[in-house]
Amino acid sequence: MKRTISRKLKTVFAAALSFTVFAVSSVGISATVSYQPWTDTTSMPTSGNYSLQNDVNSGRNVWSLAGDLNLDLNGKTANVYYTDMNKNTLSIYDSSDGSGVYNSSTGNGAFYDGGTINIYGGTFTGGASNLVNGTVANVHGGDVQYNGIAANTSDQVTIDGGSFKADPTNYLASGSTMTSVGGKYAVNYTAPATPAAESQVEADSHVHSYEWVSVKGATDGEDEVMQYRCACGSVKQETKVANSAFNNFNKNTANQISKAAAGSTVRIEMGNFTAIHQMIFDAMRQRTDVNVEFIFRDQGNMYSLTVPGGANLSTLPGGAAYTNTESCGCEGIYYLAQQTKTVATPLN
Repeated sequence: MKRTISRKLKTVFAAALSFTVFAVSSVGISATVSYQPWTDTTSMPTSGNYSLQNDVNSGRNVWSLAGDLNLDLNGKTANVYYTDMNKNTLSIYDSSDGSGVYNSSTGNGAFYDGGTINIYGGTFTGGASNLVNGTVANVHGGDVQYNGIAANTSDQVTIDGGSFKADPTNYLASGSTMTSVGGKYAVNYTAPATPAAESQVEADSHVHSYEWVSVKGATDGEDEVMQYRCACGSVKQETKVANSAFNNFNKNTANQISKAAAGSTVRIEMGNFTAIHQMIFDAMRQRTDVNVEFIFRDQGNMYSLTVPGGANLSTLPGGAAYTNTESCGCEGIYYLAQQTKTVATPLN
């Protein structure tokens, strides 16, 4: 079934950076998220924000998501057959001392069927052969104990933290390092520092000098993280730089189009973004010999929109016939479809 495009969406891309402040947490859980207690012991939550209150044993039942989910293992153990992502986003944390466990009893991958798994904490173990199979993965922490990381060479996996049984070198994020520690592969590992000897008087006399420093660069799915910290390591505040992930997504996508082979189709996974910046339109205007397929989500459903190479892009930002003087250089995916006379096709 094809859906007729009749509405226009616009997203304003702020020119100035703004900050959203949240509580500092070793597992990355934002204080702005309200986690509901999950007390069931035989099934897992399928969407929303939940914190496990008991161990869960679902037997041979597949954990099938119905929507996006933030899950805090909270030191508990979740025993599942495997997880069917159903093209949703699952973020797993562990606010305990590291005792939370996700145990997948079977499968080529613990997480299946599209979607995105974001791992910030917890131990991932069990009978699964790999962490993912056909699922995008962003691993920022935790301990992955499977023999493999991805079941397919085409699986998109990015690792910038955590420890692993299998060598994660092929999936390291740019700038990340891998170290062998106690039989494990540790990513971005920092050895415990030996405290410098100093008198109590010297310690008490230290005056903090705070400044904003970047501690984690932006990715396509995660905004840049900055801390207001002293050189001694004291952190007063942590922030995310609004729109930095969106800017990173657009730059990477424009580069991907510019470097594509003639006659090819570039497949763009938009994730939670619904707007496109002028830099992508400029790249498409330069590469008239390349088709661009946008995969996006709307009201819980996934769609594909393919713009053929050489399509008329003059009425989009940066084009000679573009007249929207109030735009900051972005237009929504449906506006793109309307101007290029293309139709989005449902994928599910």
